Amino acid sequence: MKNYTDINQSKKLAEILPLESADMTWEQVADSLEQSFVWKPTIGLNSAIKNNSFSYRNNYILPCWSLATLLNVIPEEVHLDGSSKQSYWYCEYVDSNCKSYTGESADNPIDACYNLILKLYELNLLEL
Repeated sequence: MKNYTDINQSKKLAEILPLESADMTWEQVADSLEQSFVWKPTIGLNSAIKNNSFSYRNNYILPCWSLATLLNVIPEEVHLDGSSKQSYWYCEYVDSNCKSYTGESADNPIDACYNLILKLYELNLLEL
């Protein structure tokens, strides 16, 4: 099961969310066998992101969000439900007026939360 945002999701969320809300980091590291660079997820927010250092500004290091952190970004009350029989997840946000905003279904909880965060951002409902 997917445990954290992928590279593309991380890049998009870095434009929307406060960087300090991330709890993980994607880092480009050298792969000596393939003689190239590969992305490696690490736990914790790298100081290069906090300090807006060269490696962050040039996309060698990116923030990354775990499921728990994504759930904390969504305001008010959030419901995350899944079905093992149908292999789908959906994430629903309910505001203080009991109005519901549902993210699109996804095959994992990370994608479901990511979709809801994008929807809430478009609706100007994220409290950042």
